[in-house]
Amino acid sequence: MAFEICGKLYKLSDYDTALEENKEILMEYYPILVEFPYTVRRLSGNAVETIKNAPVYIKCSGKKISLYELIKDNRTFEAQLPIVSEINSLECIHELDIVFKQLEKGDQYHAVIIETFRVLHDLSFTLNTARYALMQAHRILHFSSELKWSTGWEQLWSRAVWLNNAIVMYNSCFDKLIQAVWIGFESYIGYREKDKNGKLKETPLSRQDLYSKSGLNRIYKSCDYNTIKKRLPQNIKSILSNNTIKKLSKVRIYANKVKHRGGMRYKGLFPYGTIGELTNAFCYSSARTQIEDDMDKIINEVKEYHNIFCELVKTVFKYLIEEFQKHDYLTENTNKVVLTVQKGKTKFGVYKLGPNGKKLKI
Repeated sequence: MAFEICGKLYKLSDYDTALEENKEILMEYYPILVEFPYTVRRLSGNAVETIKNAPVYIKCSGKKISLYELIKDNRTFEAQLPIVSEINSLECIHELDIVFKQLEKGDQYHAVIIETFRVLHDLSFTLNTARYALMQAHRILHFSSELKWSTGWEQLWSRAVWLNNAIVMYNSCFDKLIQAVWIGFESYIGYREKDKNGKLKETPLSRQDLYSKSGLNRIYKSCDYNTIKKRLPQNIKSILSNNTIKKLSKVRIYANKVKHRGGMRYKGLFPYGTIGELTNAFCYSSARTQIEDDMDKIINEVKEYHNIFCELVKTVFKYLIEEFQKHDYLTENTNKVVLTVQKGKTKFGVYKLGPNGKKLKI
């Protein structure tokens, strides 16, 4: 990896020197180029357009990319990774309303909803973290990096770290979604775990287990895909079909590689051939048998996973809300609980938005 500036090649570490040497030629773009490594995420649209014709390129893997194309590519990639806003902050938004409902109804079903929303809130955080890691893995050049710029190997290593993190986090997202389904549809009720000798325990899981740490641990410990797919409602079974799981399976396979092999083996990251003379003397050479992973190909596969998974989350969330509405806990406006301070009074007034946005006092 190297810079090509005004037709001459420079090491990544010589970026500032190269700009100074070509200052007269680059005068039109110079102020932005000097700050470019530190402000790339904050550059306005006008600033990006200003350097559109700047003769500054990055040469990487046989490709020649202008700084303008680099910024555009990063922002396009980010725009192709949607955020599932429906499940963000669910725990704190809904808990107040659910507690009021519980006081009215006097039963335990509120615990099901609150715990489901807690898991979905965690899923939102994990999914956004995975998304950020994937965006960083996609970036060819990390400007504000503590790694030294030289041949570009450090940049590739940085991308590999981000991609490995993204893979593991996306894999965790699937586990979180399965937990939300397991709790939300109460599929765990009546399930009997096996003890260490493989015998079924006498006491099956129940809703009451949500109220203790030990009970909740039992519920989550018994939650895995092979167990829950036999106990789900038909509408959820259909969307968690083998076809859907097959589309998501590649990332789960990659996650196992990262967790159990210490990471993927990306092309260009592990330089082979330095001991070629020695390996030729033996029948086995790890350099010849080792399968290398194409980083850009895997990034695109993880991006596809993100989009498929986001649609899956939206569908599951829709069915969960329908399930909760059957118990008369949630209305269409449950996500619009409003707290207001009444004039001249110190206490809070609690309202819920009803039809046509009318405030209904609880």
